[in-house]
Amino acid sequence: MVKTTEKIEFLRGVGIFGDATDEMLQEMLNLLVDVEVPIGQTIFQKGDLGDSMFIVREGIMRVHIDEHTLGIVEKGNFFGEMAVLDSETRSASITAITNTHLWCLSQQNLYSLMSKRQEVVQGIIQLLCSRLRTRIKTSFDDFQYMQQFSKVINAAIALEDGKYQPEILDGVIQRTDPLGQLARIFGHMAQEVYNREQTLKRQVQELKIEIDQVKLAHQISQITDNDNFSDLQAQARDLRKKRFTSNKQPFETDSLSEL
Repeated sequence: MVKTTEKIEFLRGVGIFGDATDEMLQEMLNLLVDVEVPIGQTIFQKGDLGDSMFIVREGIMRVHIDEHTLGIVEKGNFFGEMAVLDSETRSASITAITNTHLWCLSQQNLYSLMSKRQEVVQGIIQLLCSRLRTRIKTSFDDFQYMQQFSKVINAAIALEDGKYQPEILDGVIQRTDPLGQLARIFGHMAQEVYNREQTLKRQVQELKIEIDQVKLAHQISQITDNDNFSDLQAQARDLRKKRFTSNKQPFETDSLSEL
């Protein structure tokens, strides 16, 4: 059987009771109810009305929405306090991963304890502030993540439009998480696509020049292989011959007269 002193020390290790006195922790022990949860059992579902919080004495619990796991709650941690404080419905489901031993503190007993013990109120306020800061940081990190993820999307659109520039992914490729890895892979792929496009454009240009040269040669061949062109060539030769002859005759006559 676990001694009372050990239970008190265990409670002292739970975040919201860290500054509590032994007297207060002893009083709290009298308000806790033992709950055994077998492996695979869900202790409450998302949307259930919250009327108690739980401390994990032994075992592991899974926080989830449907099949998506949000987190793990292990020995010495607690859950369910938010719904107890504001009387709203549960924001997630909790299921035992192992056979689990819980301590349950009802809303009525928690409020009674808070009305008498300032330490509990301070502990809960510190807890809420800590979680609020965490959520703000998480929200900011998520916002930055989505901004940088949008850069990858914009890079894909630019690549499709033929306007891709490596600078689009600045700030993303330096990340060490999967998004950074995706950006680096995309950047490498985009560069290869760009290089292939440039090579293809050069080859098309070279082919166009060759085609133009072939067309020109064909057009010249059509002209030179024509009978009319052959006749024109023959007439041109005759004209050149006659002109040469006419230019040469005066020279020959003068030469004969001198003899």
